[in-house]
Amino acid sequence: MRYNRKIIYVMVFICVLFIALAVYLTYFTLFEAEDVIQNSYNRRTWEEEEYVLRGSITDRNGVVLAESREDEDGGQVRVYNYGSRYTHVIGYSSRTYGRTGLELKYNDMLLQTDTIESISEAISGNNEKQQGASLRLTLDNELTERAETLMQGKNGAVVAIVPKTGEVLCLYSNPTFDSNEEALSAAWGNLTEDEDSPFVARATNGLYAPGSTFKTVTAAAAVENGYEDYTMNDEGSCVIDGYKVSNYGGHSYGELDLSRGFAKSSNVMFATLAVMLGESKMKSIVSSFGIGAEIPFDIGVSKSQFNYDDGMSETDVAAVGIGQGKLMVTPLQMALVAAAVANGGVIMTPYLVEEATMSSGKSIYKAETSVWKKAITAKTADTIKDYMIECVSSGTGTGAAISSIQVAGKTGTAQNERDGKEHAWFICFAPAEDPEIAICVMQEYSGATGSTCAPIAKDLISHYLK
Repeated sequence: MRYNRKIIYVMVFICVLFIALAVYLTYFTLFEAEDVIQNSYNRRTWEEEEYVLRGSITDRNGVVLAESREDEDGGQVRVYNYGSRYTHVIGYSSRTYGRTGLELKYNDMLLQTDTIESISEAISGNNEKQQGASLRLTLDNELTERAETLMQGKNGAVVAIVPKTGEVLCLYSNPTFDSNEEALSAAWGNLTEDEDSPFVARATNGLYAPGSTFKTVTAAAAVENGYEDYTMNDEGSCVIDGYKVSNYGGHSYGELDLSRGFAKSSNVMFATLAVMLGESKMKSIVSSFGIGAEIPFDIGVSKSQFNYDDGMSETDVAAVGIGQGKLMVTPLQMALVAAAVANGGVIMTPYLVEEATMSSGKSIYKAETSVWKKAITAKTADTIKDYMIECVSSGTGTGAAISSIQVAGKTGTAQNERDGKEHAWFICFAPAEDPEIAICVMQEYSGATGSTCAPIAKDLISHYLK
């Protein structure tokens, strides 16, 4: 009997081990396997490149941005034809440093061939590599080249979107670096130690206070809640719960309606309005624009931050009303804010990859446009559009004015942890009557006002709509 009991214990122990193993394998298959497969350092994913020539990546007009070429040893080298221009979007594919960006996200497609048999033939002795699928992006190379030129020597980002569809035309971050293998290897040590953090994609992963560009959101909340006819006397500053709010440069604007207060970017008006709206309504409009939510996108995007889970004091609400406080956003997020106003209050899901095509011409993936958020009503969007038009025609955004094209925009100058090193912002769209492009330009720690970004946006609009 004693031996039988021991046998039972052993059998129970073995059964527990089998159950634990089954549970682990089930968990791994459901929750971990995809991450392991997509891990850029998983060497098994590189084995396919012994038999498949990695597919090319082009812009919306067919300009080849990245391609693979066979070398003398029968291997392949990944070539980025524009060096550093698309490093933060396309990324790099390196056996030494792994994969990033679209190279990582769409790795399977870039190595997908027309048939399973073609791979089998290659493995069985056919030395000729099969061709992987190519990706056509929504990016416009000419527009991005212009952004690259205009942002030379300036840290920050330029984002351009088609408001009606969500197609991303430009997603440029600076500083950047050459993603070609030889250049990457030579610079890697310096890149990892660079205080300017060139690995950070400012457009999608940089988090900054939005400053007065956020008054676009505050104004939308005001209009949605019946404050469209609000007027006040701006004396240059006001005190809210013991906290002094002043206009930039100490300007006093006198009697203001909402449109003029927006055009002149009155901190006094928008801090006061935010307090009148209150915590609940401000939180509601922030949520409506998707701030703090996960943005669905082809590459990783940092979630904008709105860190007020424990409630907001009046000074907190006032600070948020003018784009300060514990509010941090990405340039992509603010481009979507501009796009929402341009598109009647609707934010379309942004996307980068338009289509994936096999070497035979067969399409294996085609992007579909979809609505991400319904931020505000069409009526409110039309009102905010008028405010943004006035901002460019006679307010702080006159640097973006174009004689033949009506531009709607908003400047922003955001204080941060570095005194005298404000972030400069400008968001806009054009043509205002039928928007084809929405833009966000951001220069980090520039020490300048948002009006310095307006001419960059003007140049990009003129270039795109030429």
